[in-house]
Amino acid sequence: MQRKKTIGISVDSNCGITPEEANQLGIHLVFMPFFIEENIHYEYEGFSTEEFFRLQKSGVEIRTSMPSPKDLMKVWSEMLQHYDHVIHIPMARGLSSSYESAAIFAEEFKGRVIVLKNDRISIAQRFCVHRALELIEDGKSVEDVVEVLEEENGDFRIFLAVDDLTYLKQGGRLSPTAAAIGQLLQIKPILKFEGEKIDAFAKARGMVQGKKKMLEAVEQVRRDLFAGSAVDIALAYAGDEALGQDWLKTAQQAFPKDTLLMDRLPLSIVAHTGPGTLGIGIMKRHKGS
Repeated sequence: MQRKKTIGISVDSNCGITPEEANQLGIHLVFMPFFIEENIHYEYEGFSTEEFFRLQKSGVEIRTSMPSPKDLMKVWSEMLQHYDHVIHIPMARGLSSSYESAAIFAEEFKGRVIVLKNDRISIAQRFCVHRALELIEDGKSVEDVVEVLEEENGDFRIFLAVDDLTYLKQGGRLSPTAAAIGQLLQIKPILKFEGEKIDAFAKARGMVQGKKKMLEAVEQVRRDLFAGSAVDIALAYAGDEALGQDWLKTAQQAFPKDTLLMDRLPLSIVAHTGPGTLGIGIMKRHKGS
């Protein structure tokens, strides 16, 4: 009897899936590197979020990077000992060169590794992984899985409220003058991510108003963009667990009929937005997902 062909999934670790969850799901994480001063570290590998925040608040320079060819090809080579094909889900194309570089490296594997043209990150990227596993479980071919995931690529919106403007200033996304005025007036920028890049969406006076604006934005997306469709709503936060629980409580009051997922924001995002950042995403639920 001919052996059934199999498909494995690898994904950049900024999807928010922990190593423990990855083992349960049977997927493979590619750990995202970041530099603290000149020392390289990897998300989830011997470096706690608490230590990350402590160093970030102390003013230490933190830079993000993308997986090296060596790291990627090692993951794929090991996976191809067990799978006929690998679908790799990189972080959003508009935020990094991770997709372009991974696509080049994948050519070495003669069509057995396919890099998804992906515009999702964080909680939306997590849902993409689950959708891929569902399609594989349904017996779809590797070509069909990729086609469906790329067709559904834009069916989400993510909103982020930044608590401390220091880190947007450090990353060159905000002038020192604007950052100083914003801090003085307790202005919290709200960013929107809907595919290719992160854009300014609104401004709030304080985090309470920031939460309100994000919840209203999600409700509008549900009503206007995904009208008549089931959706999934997920939350994310950068900080201690109490911050996340408070955000969850507020969101549950706004969406009492929805089951809300909670994640920590990946360090590759927090490096640019800083601790205290809150996020919320809404994803269109496709048949069976």
